[in-house]
Amino acid sequence: MRRDRVDWERLGVWMFGLLVVAAALLIGFAGTPYTAPSGAVEATAANPAIDVTSFQGGYAITPAETAPEAALVFYPGARVDPSAYVPVMGPVVAESDVAVFVPRPRLNLAVFDPNMAESVRAATPQIEQWYVGGHSLGGAMACRVAASNPERVEGLVLFGSYCDRSIADTGLSVLSVGGTRDTVLGTDRAALRPENLPENATIYRIGGLNHTQFGSYAGQPGDSPATISRETAHERLQSALVEYFAARR
Repeated sequence: MRRDRVDWERLGVWMFGLLVVAAALLIGFAGTPYTAPSGAVEATAANPAIDVTSFQGGYAITPAETAPEAALVFYPGARVDPSAYVPVMGPVVAESDVAVFVPRPRLNLAVFDPNMAESVRAATPQIEQWYVGGHSLGGAMACRVAASNPERVEGLVLFGSYCDRSIADTGLSVLSVGGTRDTVLGTDRAALRPENLPENATIYRIGGLNHTQFGSYAGQPGDSPATISRETAHERLQSALVEYFAARR
């Protein structure tokens, strides 16, 4: 009997040790996100048409001269720092007058902080019209927000992402953009899971764009080299998003 008790005690010690190691590995993994190149946020903020400020561990990008009536809460991809999306979103805000908020999720993983959109809304009650969206895992989490609250959001923006549940029977407007060199998500249209989206969803696939070019960072495992420049990729993403917002206003 005593041997059994000692064995259970040892097993408990080993299990606790394994949990500590796993937690340390997760924190170390998630705590080293991909960031924007040095100076990229500052260069974007130099545009006089926008203001770039710190917000909920990430960034708020707002029109400099007008009070925005609409805003997008954009969920970062897994282990991607919010700074990586500022160079992409800055010109969109300047052209569309739609504010963009890129908050930082817990452990840099949106799956641990799926309700970020609600906290952003609560902090900015003056904005009436809301969109949610995101990149990769962030987009999947944003889709869950939209699926749970279709009456509270105008639409959904997916960059290199997909809905893991159907919103096909909602009235949501959807912009979904994929890349033909995105081997993290998948290179073909089916990777965007269009069957889960409304029939009127706008779906683009940008030739030569890879997974990391949805932001401004590099080095993600599993991705393929892009065949277009980062500047070209961002210009095409920005055009698609500006056109999407213009059609909704």
